[in-house]
Amino acid sequence: MGSNAQKLCSDDLIFEILTRTSLRTLDTCKCVSKNWYNLIYESDFKPTYCHRTNNLAGYFIQNRDDNISLFVEMPEKDNKNSNKIDKFPNDIKILASCNQGLLYCINERTCRYYVCKPATRQWQPLPNPKLGYLANAVAIMVLGSTPLRYKIICLYDNIYNPVTRAEIFDSKCWSWRRLRNIDRRWNDITLSFYPAIRVGKSVHWLTEHPSRGVHTVLSFHEPDESFARFSLSQSSKRLVNYKGKLGVIKSLEKYPDRVMQLWVKYNDRWTLEMVVSLSRIIARNLKWPRLIDFYDTDIVFIESGSEGLFYKLEDRSVRKVFKVSLDKIRYRNVFFEFRSDWEPVDLRGGRLLSYIRRLSIKTLMCS
Repeated sequence: MGSNAQKLCSDDLIFEILTRTSLRTLDTCKCVSKNWYNLIYESDFKPTYCHRTNNLAGYFIQNRDDNISLFVEMPEKDNKNSNKIDKFPNDIKILASCNQGLLYCINERTCRYYVCKPATRQWQPLPNPKLGYLANAVAIMVLGSTPLRYKIICLYDNIYNPVTRAEIFDSKCWSWRRLRNIDRRWNDITLSFYPAIRVGKSVHWLTEHPSRGVHTVLSFHEPDESFARFSLSQSSKRLVNYKGKLGVIKSLEKYPDRVMQLWVKYNDRWTLEMVVSLSRIIARNLKWPRLIDFYDTDIVFIESGSEGLFYKLEDRSVRKVFKVSLDKIRYRNVFFEFRSDWEPVDLRGGRLLSYIRRLSIKTLMCS
């Protein structure tokens, strides 16, 4: 009895500490122990963390037709972040996001590429990719924070080419380079309107056969820069990151009670994690609800007509976050998961500071 009470007290104390830690160290804390990992993935951790640190955790929503975009997060009565994220001009298209505050974008009017941190309004021009402007799939991965280092992966494929071409940008060397071609043995096409999902040191894209509708997953493993594929069932709809694992949302619309299944990959085996009934959500007079993502273990983000909803599965409560009156942006949206703090960063990954130091030393030596 005493040991249980002591453990409870210890867990409460650790929870208090973790919900106040910096974004840079939060992901590292998941690796400290299984107990810390479970605490960080508790259903009330993310809302509490964002409230206490004032950090952001939500989604950039962008229309595929005209690039209208907005950022949404879990609404709070005393939300301090309101209107702090600037709206992007319509000629700026988001290509990829990551959970360390960065976006990879293109200005479609000038065909210039940028990496940006929206929370601090920092923009950094990048060299243009070597293989062209029409990448089917893109991902950005932050590999280190001191100094900042990130990689951008671009894939190019079409139904007439037997291979998928790939290239990668590394902020450490500030240049693009080719990766080996990927054999398209299943003749599948990467779905650009489903952003990449990062799990650990890998990113994953959903792909689909253009005529048969069969889904596969294309994975990129960063340490050895290798690619791999594996197949999914035809009912697979979306990839998600669930508690740090790769998950798949499957639709079972043939049942009288319209349900969505969440399957999670544990040690190369798929396990049914939960079943979400959409009929309960439809009963709340919501039009055509579409499950987009698991915000955390107990809260799902849903698009419904012109509304976005954070739906708490446990008590079936709904928090509405946006309402768009323009019919033209309905059902043509891309959702980019996004998490950020408010700390300025060197988007050149320390290269500018290194150059200034070298210049200062050279000036001193010549004086």
